[in-house]
Amino acid sequence: MAGGHRDASGRCTQNTPIHQLPFRQGFETRVMQGFHGAHSHADDQPYAIDFLCDEGDAIVATRSAVVWEVKEDSLSGCADASCDGDANYVLLDHGDGTYTGYHHLAPMGALVEPGQKVCRGQVIGVCGVTGYTTGAHLHWELSDSAHKTIPARFVEAHRHDPIGYPLPGVGYTSENERQLRCDEVEPSRFARDAFAHQGILLKQPLDRVFTRGDSRRVVEGTYYGEMDRVALSRKLLRADEEVWVTQCAPVASDGSFRMVFDWEDAVFEAGVHWFMLAGATSACESSGWSWSYRARLDGEASRPAEGPALPPQRDALRMPD
Repeated sequence: MAGGHRDASGRCTQNTPIHQLPFRQGFETRVMQGFHGAHSHADDQPYAIDFLCDEGDAIVATRSAVVWEVKEDSLSGCADASCDGDANYVLLDHGDGTYTGYHHLAPMGALVEPGQKVCRGQVIGVCGVTGYTTGAHLHWELSDSAHKTIPARFVEAHRHDPIGYPLPGVGYTSENERQLRCDEVEPSRFARDAFAHQGILLKQPLDRVFTRGDSRRVVEGTYYGEMDRVALSRKLLRADEEVWVTQCAPVASDGSFRMVFDWEDAVFEAGVHWFMLAGATSACESSGWSWSYRARLDGEASRPAEGPALPPQRDALRMPD
């Protein structure tokens, strides 16, 4: 079963995160498309859910969170996949490495800003028809730290059955009462083993959110591969160019490495960026990967007191996202 895990005794258990419906208390909705829905949830969004709502209906946070990203400038939508990138949305970071996405919001229908803390049940947006859609609805999804969708259970679905998954075609009434006091939530960080698939264990967790004026960090860890260096690669998420900004640190004989990086050194724009650590050659040519994590840089760029800004050091590699 999706989200099932075996404990030490071999018993199958359910430990998927529990949320409440993304609508105000008392709101009646229906699941239009559930997990692995054949229409548009069959491939890279297998655990997304489409909830019925009308244009203008309030959308609320399913758990307390910090706002991760917002898009609300789109005016268009259509019943074709070519409109997929036109959806307005709000992404929330729940502080535990999981994120919720609220998509197809109305134009100017995002009512929160990146970095803002929100309570469960707080209105964060307005239902709309932007993006790839045949009509007004909310596309909701829970994702992990790599922004890959994962299954979620809902308090309201437990009233229907003991499993708690939202079932296609079933109607539910929201019990999401707005919290008077938010849960304490801080932005998620890269866990020590976030880059273990690249042979890297961090000495300590690493921030994913940075602010201009306080964007210098030291990253330390151990590399278990056979390359000479560890490379840090970054690129603005929606940049037109595919060339990454990469810097490297040597790997010691015991596998340890230490790297100092500062977002302002490379004159990065504010916004969401691709971010990856991996082994690299002595020429700082990375081993490559098929997807990247995301990090965010906040704040306005400061102008230098005198002289032009130094251009970023860019490598010649074109890395996949």
